Formats: sequence, structure tokens, C-alpha cells
Amino acid sequence: MAQDRLKLLLLEPDPGFTRKLSDMLGQTLELSAEFESVPNLKAGLERLSARKDIDVVVMDLCLPDGAGLGSVGLIRDQAPQVPIIVAGELDDKEVAVESVQAGAQDYLIKGQLTPGWLERSIRYAIERYHVGSALQAAEQKYHSVFDHLVEGVFQTTVQGRYLMANMALARIYGYGSPEELISDLTDIGRSLYVQPDRRQEFVAQMQSNNVITEFESQVYRKDGTTIWISENCRAVRDTSGDILFYEGTVEDISSRRKTEENLRDSEALYHSLVETLPQNIFRKDMQRRFTFANQQFCATLGHPLHEIIGKTDYDFFRPDLAEKYQEDDQTVLRTGKPQDTVEEHQPSGRSKIYVQVVKTPLYGADGNPIGLQGIFWDITEQKLADEKIRRANAQLAQSRKQLREKNQEMEDDLRMAREI
Repeated sequence: MAQDRLKLLLLEPDPGFTRKLSDMLGQTLELSAEFESVPNLKAGLERLSARKDIDVVVMDLCLPDGAGLGSVGLIRDQAPQVPIIVAGELDDKEVAVESVQAGAQDYLIKGQLTPGWLERSIRYAIERYHVGSALQAAEQKYHSVFDHLVEGVFQTTVQGRYLMANMALARIYGYGSPEELISDLTDIGRSLYVQPDRRQEFVAQMQSNNVITEFESQVYRKDGTTIWISENCRAVRDTSGDILFYEGTVEDISSRRKTEENLRDSEALYHSLVETLPQNIFRKDMQRRFTFANQQFCATLGHPLHEIIGKTDYDFFRPDLAEKYQEDDQTVLRTGKPQDTVEEHQPSGRSKIYVQVVKTPLYGADGNPIGLQGIFWDITEQKLADEKIRRANAQLAQSRKQLREKNQEMEDDLRMAREI
């Protein structure tokens, strides 16, 4: 009730019924009301337009300038906040139902009206109006949330027609509204999925599992372009276990799929490079265990990759060499600085070789160290050639020294001979 004292507006051309209604209002036990009447629809609409203080409208079904139940809609348009009661001569359930369907809250039979009935009808109309308004507000709130979801929401028949869709799904598929999507997209299997038998796979999984999660597919949008989607769906069944419809959500994962594709391409390029380089490449974790090795490294150690992963240097090298490698690794991990050095390698059962080694720390996405990477190559021939040159140079230097000493002795002997 809008005020402590109820304000009622009666639209009634019959002065006799107007007086009768006024008298009944005075006889109600708990209802305090101010009564105002007008003889036709036009006057009623003008009154409702002039002031917004009316709490309930009672209108005759057959106003001289009215349109029967169509008058209910005109009053609702003028005063949507006011509940309406229709009064008529006929005791007809169909008329009563049609009155409510037209927007009225109740229907009164004039010939059966009593003060108690009138009071109950007014209270019922006001309560029903407020309940209806609250329900309408709740539905509007629901639809507002429903249509503003980021994920698309749908219901479809087993045969592949949409029963319901929200605005997000329409946007994902390139339609202007859910209604347009439902109207145009009438065969999901043929019109939506790029892969012809994808809908059959979807239906088969639903039949078997009743639920699908992260069902990823490539689909067509309205303009013919393609995107990737992920569907989560469940089957709604009747009491007999037959599927009534599917309902679920759709997410556009095109950006994620593109990122994954780029990552796969990047990884493929990386592995192509490291597997074709003639250098030995390996990675270790923070415990200095091998986590990766290219084929060149595997060949150098004489072991396949699966026998290297998870192992340490102690599994492949002499203890003194393994200890040195581990110490170098620890230095790189502790300082965070690259190391460039020459190491002596001698895998078990193989000849000693010399390698040029570059070790660098590896970092995770959070910036913390996660291990190290090493690359080395065989410089044994260069090392041996350098040692041969160094020995040759040393021998040449020794020969020159001996020659100088011999010349010095000869000069000394010659000088002594002259002095004699």
C-alpha cells in the first residue's frame, strides 16, 4: 500500500454501482480508503497522468470509450506501478482468466460483490501486484546476469536445434542476438562444426558419459570465419532416462589455441636447432640431474636419452671428473653467471677428450633459477695440436739456447787462443 490511507480510483459509467462501491468501502472492517471515481477511460487516464498517488484502480469491463480488456493495457502503460481490478457482469471463468492474462490482478463479479469480498480483492490485488513486481525484478536481474556472462550458455535438442542461448553465445558465434542465432542455426551438426562428424562424437559422448568437459572443436561463425571453442555440457533426462535436451556453456579459446600453436612451433624450432647442431647440449635441474640432452650429447656419452634423464655426472664419469663438473655447476647456480672453460672428459670405457664448455643459468617465469644449460664441443684435436706446437716451440727454444751457448763457447775459445 503506497500510503497509510489507501487511494482507490474507480472507472465506472454507472452512478448506481459507483455509490454501491463507495458504501461497501465504508463498511470494510480493516481497510481505510479514499474513494475517487471517473465515468470513462479517457478521464481515468488523465487522472492517472495528473498525479501518481493512486494505489489501486477498479475498472468496469465495458467502459463506453474503452476497448474491453484492451483498456487494461492502456491503464498499465499510463500507471505501471498501480494494480488493476476488473469488474464485470458475467460470472465467467474464461473472462476472469483473460483479465489476469491482460495484466489485471483480479476479476470481480458486480452482482456477487460484498464489502468483505471487495476488501479481500483489493488486498489480494495489491499483494499479487507486489509479488509479481518482485518476480519480474528478479527475472530481469537474472536475465541481466545471464546475458552479461562471458561464457555462452545454451540448451539444445538431441537432434541439433537450439532451445535457448544467451547474448554471450550469440556474440561468440557472430550473431546480433540470441533470437537470431536460434532462428538461423537450425542444424548444429552441419552448420556449426568444421569437422563433419564432430556433432556425432559429441552426442556419442553424452550418451555414454552424460557429461562432457572441455570438448574442444573448431566451429564456423555466422560470417564463415572459424574459431576454437571449449564446451562443458550435461544431459537433462526425464524420469524414464531419456534425454530431453543438452545444456551447457561455451568458451571461445581461439587465443589460447593460437598461443599453444605458437608455443609448439617455437618448441619444434628449438628442438630442430638443438638436434641438428654438432655441439653437445644438455640441461640440469637444481639438484644437478640431467633433464635434457640432445642426440649429439647422447652419442658422446654412448647412452640413449632415457638412460641419461634423472642421472648425474657420477653415473657417467670418473669420480674426480664428476666432482669437478658438479662444483662448476654449483658455482654457476650460486653466482648466476655464465662459465666458459675447458674440461677434460673421459666417459666410462672411452678415450679421454678435451671439450670447450659454456654453462649458463636457467630461470623460471617467476625469475627464480630452475637449473642450468650447458653446451660443449670437442677440441681434442685442437688441444693436441696446441700441445704439439707448444712442445715444438719449447724444443726450438731449447735448440736456440744450446746454439747460443755453443757459439759463446767457440767465441770464448777463439779469444783465449788469440791471447796466447
